[in-house]
Amino acid sequence: VMRYVRKCHPVYLEEDDSKAKVLEASYNEAVEHLKAADVITVNTLMQEIQMMLSPLGDGHTFAGGEYENERYLMDTAYFASEGYEIAAVNGISVEELFQEKSDLYCYEIEDWGIERMQGQLKRLGGLAFLGIDSSELTYSWANQAGEVIERTYTADDFVPVEEYLQEKEKYFSDDNEAYVYYEIDAEKSLAVLTLQQCIYNEEYLACLEDMFTEVKEQSIQNVAVDLRGNGGGNSMVSTAFIRYL
Repeated sequence: VMRYVRKCHPVYLEEDDSKAKVLEASYNEAVEHLKAADVITVNTLMQEIQMMLSPLGDGHTFAGGEYENERYLMDTAYFASEGYEIAAVNGISVEELFQEKSDLYCYEIEDWGIERMQGQLKRLGGLAFLGIDSSELTYSWANQAGEVIERTYTADDFVPVEEYLQEKEKYFSDDNEAYVYYEIDAEKSLAVLTLQQCIYNEEYLACLEDMFTEVKEQSIQNVAVDLRGNGGGNSMVSTAFIRYL
């Protein structure tokens, strides 16, 4: 990890080398911890790498463990379809839990770190990474209206990915709203492109072409991009967009 970070990361190009020095110190500390460990698991290694990289404050530089036979919380698909997200675990809010575990995450803004932690709370591997006992869990699911539903789970409520994806298809099918679409308000001379995921494919490119064709035909003067709720993805989406400008 450090070989690539030293080679590629901007902190090693900046005149102010304070972050690079912090990273080097974190690296040396991680190496000592691993040398002293009797057993190194996937989670042990990932935790040390995450704690090493966390001081960078960079959501694009992080470790990701791969787990054989990973299991997912079955209820996740249903609650997501109803607009609910995990708000608390065993009576501890996700904000409080994140403060305890924040050094295990790489992020620019705290909300992104919390979102990544919420994703791990829905997987047995993620719970193990966080050091949370999965034998009995009480989750509080909340929506934007402040409505809360509590459910208690055991490890048996986490199922193989194939079974989870089948459940997810019940609530999220191809018939649902497209991830990219646009609207034009001629009166305000405004085109708004809504992009819910950064996916670079033919659907995205076709939407861009259609929108900018109308923008040109109607002499639209303003273009906005709605990225609310967009967690990121392929940066080629911005490259393609900018070419039209």
